[in-house]
Amino acid sequence: MRDELIGTYEFDVSLVYFKDSHVLQHQWIAMFNPEGANFSDISANLKISIAVQGPGDEQIQLKDQEGPDKPGQQVLMPAQIKKEFSQLKIRFIQAQHLPNLDIMGTIDAMITTEFFGKKWKTKATTAKDNIAAIEQEFWIPIQLPLASDRLVLDLWDQDKASLEKVGSMFFSLKELLAKGAPEGGYFYWQNIYGAPVDRGGPVATMMNNNPECASAWKGRILMHIDSKDSKHPEKREQNLEEGIKQRALNEGLFQPKQYTVIAEVGQGICLAGAKKYKVMIKIADKEFLTKDPVENKKGYCRWSERFKTETFESEYSSRDQMDKVIVYLMDGNNPVCYWKGPITDFYDKDPDYKWLSMKNDLAIGKVSNDYEAGMIQVKMTILD
Repeated sequence: MRDELIGTYEFDVSLVYFKDSHVLQHQWIAMFNPEGANFSDISANLKISIAVQGPGDEQIQLKDQEGPDKPGQQVLMPAQIKKEFSQLKIRFIQAQHLPNLDIMGTIDAMITTEFFGKKWKTKATTAKDNIAAIEQEFWIPIQLPLASDRLVLDLWDQDKASLEKVGSMFFSLKELLAKGAPEGGYFYWQNIYGAPVDRGGPVATMMNNNPECASAWKGRILMHIDSKDSKHPEKREQNLEEGIKQRALNEGLFQPKQYTVIAEVGQGICLAGAKKYKVMIKIADKEFLTKDPVENKKGYCRWSERFKTETFESEYSSRDQMDKVIVYLMDGNNPVCYWKGPITDFYDKDPDYKWLSMKNDLAIGKVSNDYEAGMIQVKMTILD
């Protein structure tokens, strides 16, 4: 059995030598396989560090990377890879249910992103009655094949004297390009996630920067995605293209639709202490909160509570766009532990109880040990 080639990348030594201190640190490279079926495709991505020293040069110590990659970090591409280009347009029409962070009880919402060293930002829009009419768009040039599939958009509250991050949105560029390719593009509601409101520190910062790790839903934005092949894609920030909002109105994107939730909370085990915790189930802006447990002792609570079947209205076009269900263990007003999972886990019309493994919310910091986050028993179905 012989080793099989996965990918290769050729370096010009002078490329490294003429960099600062003759070193290339923590650099992503895209590799290709000259023996593969299509040698113009990226076969692997690899992060490397290289130092080149000549006579009399000071030796440089290569160090491990600290923390995650910087947004939009460049990826070196081999010349053998055939490059094509697309124009991606991300349009922001309206944001709803953003947290109120200003003294006046509102938010001045601004969206930013960074991609391969280039930056985009919208003008700040003041929310009124839980609605921020952003009505702006980004034009992002995309080089194919993709060296990085990840795109993160950040939401900020921009005041005169400060800039506070609210949360962020994560996208797969491949999915955006595919959804925006059909004629007319694609409308949908995008959810924003971040740290619990009014929480700071390194964990809260990590949650606000990485929505996959966040414990709080921070609102939603109606977006329109459009993508087309283009020989000369542009970088732009501009007001929303005329006619897009009217199309959204015509297609019923602002028309509330009805959804029904049937939910029960059973018991919780391996909980911290002997407190009378409550349980909150959160589906976007809809919340269900239990009463005090009917039984509790150290490490255990039993609620045995079935919520009244409730039909509610929401602008989401489908259940899928609600994206996540978040279940909180509540110590008073503090959501000390949480579970976050896909809403598709709750489509069964005749569900059984599920045991949800909770996570200690370190941004809240009220539970000392992660192993005391516990497990909670929930039965729920979400119908459209």
